[in-house]
Amino acid sequence: MGKKTAKRKFANKKSSGKWGFLKITEDCYGNTHETKLASAEVTQLYVPIGKPAPPNNPVDTATLEKWMKTRIPAQMKAAGIDPDLPYEHEIMAKGFAVPAKLDVAQNYRKYTQNAIDFALTKIPNLKNAPFEYILVKKGQNFTKNYAHRAFIAHSHYTAYRIDFKLRGEHVCCAYTPAKHSHGSYLEFNMKSEQGSMATSWHLFFSTGKTAINAPFSEFIPFTTAPASIKKIPGNDKARKFTAEETISESIAYLLAKEFVGVAKIPDGLARLENARTIQIASDSSYRYVDRAIDWIKSHSIQDALGMYLDNPLNFMRTVQSFSGRPLAPKEAQLWLP
Repeated sequence: MGKKTAKRKFANKKSSGKWGFLKITEDCYGNTHETKLASAEVTQLYVPIGKPAPPNNPVDTATLEKWMKTRIPAQMKAAGIDPDLPYEHEIMAKGFAVPAKLDVAQNYRKYTQNAIDFALTKIPNLKNAPFEYILVKKGQNFTKNYAHRAFIAHSHYTAYRIDFKLRGEHVCCAYTPAKHSHGSYLEFNMKSEQGSMATSWHLFFSTGKTAINAPFSEFIPFTTAPASIKKIPGNDKARKFTAEETISESIAYLLAKEFVGVAKIPDGLARLENARTIQIASDSSYRYVDRAIDWIKSHSIQDALGMYLDNPLNFMRTVQSFSGRPLAPKEAQLWLP
C-alpha cells in the first residue's frame, strides 16, 4: 500500500471548528457505499467494535453472486481450496470505526450530551440509559468491552467475512469489499419475549450530515424499541424496524428542529432538512416518517409516544389515515393486527 493511500486512512489534521462534525462531504449513509478497500484491509486499519455476527441487513443475492464470481475464487485458490466444490457458506459482519480528529470528537460528544439532556427535559417519560462516551482512537480494540458505551468517530466500515464449510467441516474463509458509512446507530439484542434490552447494546455516533439529529434518533429507541419488538406480532423484522424508525425518527426530527435553534447551529434548519432528505432516500424503512411528523404537529410528541407505547400498530394506522395519502391495499395490510 503506497504512502499517499495510507495517509488518507484516518481523518486529516486540519482544524475543523466547533461544528466540524457536521461538515463532512462524503455522501455515504445507510451503510450502502461499497468501497475499494477489501474487508481484510479494514480489519487491519481501523478500530474493531463488537463481535462478528450475521449482518443485520442480509447481503442481497446479486451482491453475493458478484462477490462469488469476482472476489472469492482467487482467495480460495490462494488457500489451496477448489472453488468449484459444493460448499456451504455463512456471512459474518463486523464493525470498524474510523477515528475522528480529537477536537471534532470532543465537540461532537458535547453536542450529543446536550441534545440528549434536551430530549430528557422535553419528554420526561423517555428512558434514560446511562453510558460511557468513548472518543475512538487509533490502536484501540473494542471486540469485547463495548457494552453500554457510546462511540464517537469519523465514520465506520462494515467488514464481511464468508466462512466456507464442506460436509460440515470449516475449510477456509474469504473477504469481500467493505462498506463505508457516516450513519449512526444503536446496536442491541432484544429479548423479544420480555420486550426488554439485552445487556450488550452500544451506541455509535458518526460525524457527517446526519449527525445533527443522530443523538435524538439513536437515544429515543431505548424507550420505543421494546414496544416495537414486543407489541408488533409475528417475526417480520422489517415490519418491526419500519415502525420503530417511524416513531423514533419523527420525534427525533421535531426535537432536533427546536434544538438547532437552542444550540445556535449555523444554517441549522437547512442542515436538518438535508439530513432528513438523506435518511429518507437511503432506506425504505423511513417511508412513513413524513406522515408521522404531520400527525405529531397536529397533536403532540407525548400523544405520539403514548399511543405508540400502548399500541404501535394503531399508531401506524393513525398517522397513515391522517395524512390524506392512502396507502396501496397491500401496504396497508402490513399494519393490521
